[in-house]
Amino acid sequence: MDTHPRKIRTVIALVTVFAATACAAPQYEKPIGTFATATSDAQAALASYSRGIIAAQEDSTRNSAVAAPYRVRSLAGECGPTSTRCRLVFDQQQGDPSPLYQPQDDPSPAVSSTASELRRVVTFMAAVSKYTESLNAIATADTAATVDRNLSASGASVAKIAALMPGESASSPTGYERSSFATIGWIRFDALKQAVSRADPVLAKADAAFGAAVQQATVAMQAHMADVVAARRAAFRARSTRENLERVTAAAEAYDSFLRNEATPDAVLKELVKAHANLNKALQSSDTSVTKLAEQMSAFQTHANRLAKILTDLQTAQRS
Repeated sequence: MDTHPRKIRTVIALVTVFAATACAAPQYEKPIGTFATATSDAQAALASYSRGIIAAQEDSTRNSAVAAPYRVRSLAGECGPTSTRCRLVFDQQQGDPSPLYQPQDDPSPAVSSTASELRRVVTFMAAVSKYTESLNAIATADTAATVDRNLSASGASVAKIAALMPGESASSPTGYERSSFATIGWIRFDALKQAVSRADPVLAKADAAFGAAVQQATVAMQAHMADVVAARRAAFRARSTRENLERVTAAAEAYDSFLRNEATPDAVLKELVKAHANLNKALQSSDTSVTKLAEQMSAFQTHANRLAKILTDLQTAQRS
């Protein structure tokens, strides 16, 4: 029996499928681009938050050191003529030392602190940002080679993300065979499905891995801002000038805005997980509303931008 007509029908069917996918794939460029930008914004905001926490802790520790100078010491074996490090700490009454100065790029923090835990979150977000850069590159690729290169890069980033989570690991890429009729649209779409489905089980556990750290960071920032307001209120009472009034007002307004803002580090982390889950669901579904997906990615970006703004306001208030 002549199978030629059957082959022709098969070819036509494949071409139709690839053509349909090619039309659908570009629709994901914008939401994935938004997701990548939002992740980068969130990383920058959390890095700023980490620096703010470190500065706040150092400020508090230095104030305590002025009141009790006999508690200032160097870490064991440091600050001597043959030492390789020199870090000063302040012994708290409860026995835990706090660093008087903690280098931002120190791979081995002098002590365990909320700031050092938050640094783990910043490192995690940096890896996620690299991963989303790869997704964006896949979504906008114009050659199969570019898709393959960034699919591999996304897998490497997910492996780094998994390594930051105790007991977590990322699945290995499964690879796929392409028909000679595959369009660049189909290649991009299939690669996105692979990359995102591989990453989602890992990112889904981000809140469990880092949620406590970002919540502690929020509490620490609140305590610091409360101290700033109290100190400036005391300064105003001691010397009731217009300048001191404006300084305490600025601090109170910034703290109040922080308390009323829903975009806390914890909320941003949760929005990241939710946005990625929505992206994965959309890529695996045949009846996804790309408009709705774009709105979901924008919601994550809004949280990241709000966090960045509130931190900028806090830093401005502290400098004034």
